[in-house]
Parts: sequence; structure tokens; C-alpha cells
Amino acid sequence: MKTTNDLNQKYSSAIIAIHWISTILILILFPLGKYTTSIEGEEKLSLIQTHALLGLAVLILTLIRTWLFFKSKRLADLKTNSKINDKIILWDHNLFYILLFAITISGIASILSGGYVEALESQNIQYIKSLVGHELLA
Repeated sequence: MKTTNDLNQKYSSAIIAIHWISTILILILFPLGKYTTSIEGEEKLSLIQTHALLGLAVLILTLIRTWLFFKSKRLADLKTNSKINDKIILWDHNLFYILLFAITISGIASILSGGYVEALESQNIQYIKSLVGHELLA
């Protein structure tokens, strides 16, 4: 399908940088989270802290990127000469942002209600409860 877009329109360097930093962090977070669920002991607590900090960084970057999106002049939506494909592209983009916010919010909720604060303070993983919601979204 041929796209009909003005390739002279460009995203700002800040949005591009945030995009790629977020991408790299997400590509680190998913396998790190999977690996962390399979181990025990002190290493698990250390990796949980790392995972939480990286996840928080993704949330902050996504908030900044969303703010820049609404603050800056918006580029025209991608056009493929197919109305259904154009709608799918738009919804795919929007749903990805919603998923990013949902995953980070579920991660924060898991930390607050899943015994992670107590586990990190006491250095005892016995406080940790299941992360079903966060794992399902991931």
C-alpha cells in the first residue's frame, strides 16, 4: 500500500530521543521482569528495585512525551489511501500509550499493595505477593 505523507514534517529531536530511550528501556524491562519472577533471594530484591526504577523512568518519559505531543504542533496522521488502515494505525498508536500507562500504573499498584515496600525495607522476599495484573498487562 502506498503512503501519501509529507516527509518534510519531522518530530522534534526531544520526542525522537524520548521515543528511542523508552523503546530501549521497554526492551530491557520485559525480559528483566520475566527473569526476576523466576529467581529468589537477595538478587531478586535488587532486580525488583532496578525494574521498578526503569519502569518509573518509562512512565516519566511517557508523560513528558505525551505533554510534548499536546504542546507541540502535531504532524499529520499517516495516510495509506485506505480508511480502515488509517484508523487501525491511529488506534494502534493510541492503544500503545494506554497500555504503557496501564502497565506502569499496575506496577506502582503492585509495589504499594504487593508487599514490595515491606520486602525491600526488611530485605525479605517473603512479603511479596503475586503480580497477576501487572504480569497480564506485560
